Amino acid sequence: MTDIDPAGPPVDDNFIDELLSLPESTRFEVKRVAGTRLKHAIETVVAFANTDGGHLVLGVEDE
Repeated sequence: MTDIDPAGPPVDDNFIDELLSLPESTRFEVKRVAGTRLKHAIETVVAFANTDGGHLVLGVEDE
């Protein structure tokens, strides 16, 4: 997987497709952030911040 470079060019559709094809793990999570799921998404953000970090995609429903 490609590292995200905040100083680099905008993320393109191919990168998003590659990212969303990955399985969830301790360093990658996908969260649909709406309604009652907001609390769980915030807990995941805090957990990532308190460990080794990772990639968290918000606003996408995991399958």
